[in-house]
Amino acid sequence: QNGHSRRFARNALPRRAGRCSEKGRVMIDDYYNSIHNSGLGHRAVAVYRCLQDHANAEGCCWLAMSTIAAELHLPRATVKRALDELCREGFIRKEHRWRENGSLSSNLYYIQPL
Repeated sequence: QNGHSRRFARNALPRRAGRCSEKGRVMIDDYYNSIHNSGLGHRAVAVYRCLQDHANAEGCCWLAMSTIAAELHLPRATVKRALDELCREGFIRKEHRWRENGSLSSNLYYIQPL
């Protein structure tokens, strides 16, 4: 078993679902129904899971596309397409961030409630 499949087996449940004890099993079922039955490509699901893994308590993170690509062993262009798909389908919201000198920094991603 390679490290990639162990990573997903070890993190079988989404981080955000584990935080909501009052709904328990229902929230986990909603997660799987929403993500895995959504028609999203498997790469978009992997990118979504990566964003969830790095999100703070408010559900936002600011990973660079190259960081996501390196972590998932995917080409940067594939990650870009997956992020576009996740935005288009309403699973995440993307906000551009700018440095003080006016250059573009990493995007800020908000994971939308399911």
